[in-house]
Amino acid sequence: MKNRICTLILVYLVILLLAIPFPAMGFTPSSSTINWTFPVGGDGHTYDVRRNVKYGTTVENTDYRVRNLDLISNRNAGHLTCFYVGWHSIFHAGVDLYRLSGSTSNAQVKAVADGVVVYVLPSVYPGNVVIVRHNVSASNIIYSVYSHILASVSANQNVQTGGEIGRVIYQQYDGRYPEFHPGQPPDDSHLHFEMRNFEDARGVFPQCDNADRVGPGYSYPNDPTTYGWVDPLNYINARIPKQPRAFLPLVQSSASATECQESENLIVNGNFAAGSSSDPIPWLPVATSFDWGPLILTVDGNRLAKMGNYETEGVTDEELTQSFTIPGGTERLEWKYSFLLQTTDDTGIPHDYFSLELLDATTGLSLLSSNTCGYDNTYHWRGQWYAGTCNIRSVSQFGGRKVRIAYIGRVNGDFNFSSFSVDNVQVLTHCSTQGSGSSTNYPSAQSMP
Repeated sequence: MKNRICTLILVYLVILLLAIPFPAMGFTPSSSTINWTFPVGGDGHTYDVRRNVKYGTTVENTDYRVRNLDLISNRNAGHLTCFYVGWHSIFHAGVDLYRLSGSTSNAQVKAVADGVVVYVLPSVYPGNVVIVRHNVSASNIIYSVYSHILASVSANQNVQTGGEIGRVIYQQYDGRYPEFHPGQPPDDSHLHFEMRNFEDARGVFPQCDNADRVGPGYSYPNDPTTYGWVDPLNYINARIPKQPRAFLPLVQSSASATECQESENLIVNGNFAAGSSSDPIPWLPVATSFDWGPLILTVDGNRLAKMGNYETEGVTDEELTQSFTIPGGTERLEWKYSFLLQTTDDTGIPHDYFSLELLDATTGLSLLSSNTCGYDNTYHWRGQWYAGTCNIRSVSQFGGRKVRIAYIGRVNGDFNFSSFSVDNVQVLTHCSTQGSGSSTNYPSAQSMP
């Protein structure tokens, strides 16, 4: 009897021991046992991404999976990215978090969950970059990445939820829109924060190996989710009690949703006469090129837009964009314009591309593109001005939505030069699917638009 009681007590103790979690170093048995937090906050300040709007277009957006037009700066204006396109064309693989009032410099950066520091970039990148591994389960590992900080941890160090990783370093703003950045000189101190399913980014984008295992912080040609990143704020927000997010004040557009009126022109300043060459209101010219220059030029007293380098060798990635709201009930947009294609590339091989795209005005993500609105150096109508008509169909799903229309030009700088000039731009609404909706290009009667 005594032996039986002892045996039962022993079994009971074993069961109790098995019920107590004893995680190995850096390992957590279940995501339900991990406490998550945001990488900044809890210091009496509110932090979030920046979204600033000019002429109805979000010119600065530091959220995840967006194209940020404000990446063009004095620091990177002279070169393309490792993806061989401009900075404004690539997708943000993380979020840039700012303090909503005052500078983010010296803000405490915290580990978002228990984990192990697997890498610390020691260089002055600017600042250190820290990568932390979180073993959510035996088969689920995720990594958090903290950039632009002065690190207070080292490799192989265990960290706990909310433990200090480092402090945000000071960075000076040198972009296009200093009016949205406080301080003199303007302040751009922020935390770049990522979450992803891999540690070493060199295997994801080998062409960006100069970015070390940290990676470039961006993706191309697809958005970062397709390469193994996750939306970091959504990931954390789904694992902690819901907290409201506050955004920086927006410069709102006065445009409102209206109903479709046949042949209404949605474009303002289609002949580029208003404003200046550097600020052709409400157009937004964006360029990254070796041959830096304005996209709006005056030729023989007439203002026009020009992308590419017909006269000068160089690689370009340029965009001319304007935002508007598509009226409800619109079935088709008719894009009308005059254009001049010039090229010295007679190889018969497409190298230089010029296209028209319909993008989301906030994120820059492509909504619709039209193959009939594209040109390249092999196009046979060139060397003189032509009048063009191009139709964008299936837009009824975007009724009431703020979009931006964009001319995009990419020239590869292969010793053959190409340029694409446009003028007299209109975007007309069509409220019915009736009509040919055909796209045509034909010689214009005038030598200049």
